[in-house]
Amino acid sequence: MSRDGTGTPCIRQSKAKKTRQKAGDPALSEPPIVPIAPAIPGEITIPDWIVQDILPANEYSRPGIALSEVNGVVIHYTGNPGTTAEQNRSYYKNLAETKETYASSHFVIGMDDRMIQCVPLNEIAYCSNQRNDILLSILTPGRDF
Repeated sequence: MSRDGTGTPCIRQSKAKKTRQKAGDPALSEPPIVPIAPAIPGEITIPDWIVQDILPANEYSRPGIALSEVNGVVIHYTGNPGTTAEQNRSYYKNLAETKETYASSHFVIGMDDRMIQCVPLNEIAYCSNQRNDILLSILTPGRDF
């Protein structure tokens, strides 16, 4: 996803062609940018298949600090093979009580492919060591192989 000149989130729209194309063909150039209209201007619409279960504000997993900008996405493995999205979200929530570490991600994906949003997209999550203020994060428990 990219942004147009006004900062509106956009996707690139492509047109399928059945003919063979040669280098230099104008049809091989970048497809046009088509703005995605959010339900509320300035807001991001979360798809229905993502469960929004935002963590309560706390120092250890949801500090409520605004993202300075979104400059990347980090997808990482938790080291908890076989766990569900709910179990990983619960771990984040319990950090407010255990105070054992600072950890969270914007989204968690479970072994059943269920996806939960834990942190609002305009706030930092504790997903990387030094780039939390510019990254969105997706956590996956990994698979047993």
